[in-house]
Amino acid sequence: MKKSFYFSLLIFLFLKHQAQFQAVLTEGDFIPASTKMSIDEKNTKHKDAPHVYFDNTRNLWHATWTQFDSYKSKRKEDLSVVYYARSIEGKTWTSPKQLNSTFGDCSDDDNTLKGPMPSVGSGGEIYVTWIGPKGLMFQCSRDSGTTWLKEEKIINPVKGGWASKVDEIKTNGLPFITCDNSNGEFKGRVYITWSDEKNGEKNKDVFLVYSDDSGEHWTEPILVSYRPNHKEQFMPSIKVDSLTGYVYILYFDKQNFYSGKETDLTLALSKNGGLKFDYFKINEHPFLFNANFHEIIDNNGIRVRWVQAVESNRFDLYEVLVNDSSIGHYYLSEESKEMEIERSFKFADKITLDFTVKQNAFITAVITKPLEPGFEKLVVKEKRVFEGKNSMSIDMKLNGLKKGNYVLTLYYNSRNTFVWINEE
Repeated sequence: MKKSFYFSLLIFLFLKHQAQFQAVLTEGDFIPASTKMSIDEKNTKHKDAPHVYFDNTRNLWHATWTQFDSYKSKRKEDLSVVYYARSIEGKTWTSPKQLNSTFGDCSDDDNTLKGPMPSVGSGGEIYVTWIGPKGLMFQCSRDSGTTWLKEEKIINPVKGGWASKVDEIKTNGLPFITCDNSNGEFKGRVYITWSDEKNGEKNKDVFLVYSDDSGEHWTEPILVSYRPNHKEQFMPSIKVDSLTGYVYILYFDKQNFYSGKETDLTLALSKNGGLKFDYFKINEHPFLFNANFHEIIDNNGIRVRWVQAVESNRFDLYEVLVNDSSIGHYYLSEESKEMEIERSFKFADKITLDFTVKQNAFITAVITKPLEPGFEKLVVKEKRVFEGKNSMSIDMKLNGLKKGNYVLTLYYNSRNTFVWINEE
């Protein structure tokens, strides 16, 4: 499904320098479009990235946002602060409550507190995550927002911070949080996902942590998006299906492109609480990354929405319903369906690859090292191959590649296939 709209009609309106501002609904049960989300404050300081969760069971609205003393200020005395407010009917709100004890600056960069997002547990618990100079942060209320932890918890550091660039476009790795409110095996589990540069500045990856005790303890970060060609995966969002307990993580994915500014949108699906994922390419055609919007919603089934820039002033809005009957269409199945090739080769000065492709293609071959994201060697550029059987030789010696373990990635037709080159 695709809809077009213009830049002037963005997803939500945020009045930066006025006391009243509108918040974007990020999670919770479906809310009638006629409902107005506005929070009034006595001060007119800059309010950034407000998010709202609607708890349909208790008819409560939970909003979080960052407040800047002076937006973009570099003065040490100007601070960024995380606030929370609650409403019963979405019209009048409680006085904002500060959730952080550790402050950030106002530069709107890595040392700024950014992206506070709420989620609600089945017992009315409120979980909030954000990111700042100390890393991934967490706050919790067990009485629907009346009282909170004395101070926020630090889950783990975030290498490279939350502010980053992809294709010279400013982007971020801000966290998303969700809770399993199903009656499944992992009921009550709290999940947080984000992306960072732990594995390299040009190798952003998507990570996941979860807690089974309302945030008291967290797992070590789980790498969701590993691919041995070390391309970037970034800007994730997350949702747990309220009926099945399945975990869905959606993110931008450049694994299929050796160069250029194109990207895909990958949906990672876990049916066992985040321990194992299957992967689905949701978009039919590659598109240029342009700080695009995407989201997962749980409304009569899981739906994925995203925006693609078509022209300088026009965007396309796409929506996909994800269920057992539709998801197979998007499954990132074994590349053998498009290319048949041995998946492992022994290192030699010259390696010959015999393979079969389903359709004509131009193939680019690149060698990387599994544990060195910064290492990349282009060995074949846009070699034309035809439907059927083909052969390609890689001269390791001529390319200055010493005996060792490598990954050879073949890029073709907006996809990739990789094989292992083993030292022994």
